Amino acid sequence: LADNRFSGNSATGGDFGQGGAVFGDEDLGWSSDSSSTSGAFRNSFTNNTASDDGGGMYLDGVIYAQFSKNVFKRNSAGLSGGGLFVDDELEVNASFTGNRFDGNIATDGEGGGAYFGDELVTGSEFKGNRFSRNRAGDLGGALRVDVGEFADPLNLSRNTFVLNRARIGGAVGGGEAVSRGDARVLQRALRGNRLSKNKATQQRRTFNVGIEILEPG
Repeated sequence: LADNRFSGNSATGGDFGQGGAVFGDEDLGWSSDSSSTSGAFRNSFTNNTASDDGGGMYLDGVIYAQFSKNVFKRNSAGLSGGGLFVDDELEVNASFTGNRFDGNIATDGEGGGAYFGDELVTGSEFKGNRFSRNRAGDLGGALRVDVGEFADPLNLSRNTFVLNRARIGGAVGGGEAVSRGDARVLQRALRGNRLSKNKATQQRRTFNVGIEILEPG
């Protein structure tokens, strides 16, 4: 998927409220192909809407391949993943690099810019992406990803998180956490990334990260 422009599309209602512009019901990478030619490159997603998840794009599976230099701007989702919703994880040897998420909204959910339903697997690359002015009603103004006991350590490098906003975790929210110590793990993972003026409205001061604690049992 390369060099396409998706603008002003919508997905609404019932079983069709996911992926305002693009809905992928297979893994991005088509099986386990992590070659440099497989994935999504230089696509633009602007002013698309979804009543549920994935304002710009919804992927019902794993990213095995490359996701590079795509732009998600002013997309909105009624629930989670204002720009991009990935139902699963970023797999080993896959890369998510040089993408831009600007002004996307997850109205009543998580991941204003991008939502990952699972983890960023060790050996994957999440580098050089920019998240600015994204907003989430709940967790992770810019990005939501799993952290905690069963998740691999996050490998975030040289990403920029600026002026993002959420109820908890102005920049990055960690779902499926099991203890408050996971917030410190997430904070450490963000060293080497640029964070500026992100805001969490439910926290007493500006917090870049926040976690969702699982209920016992």
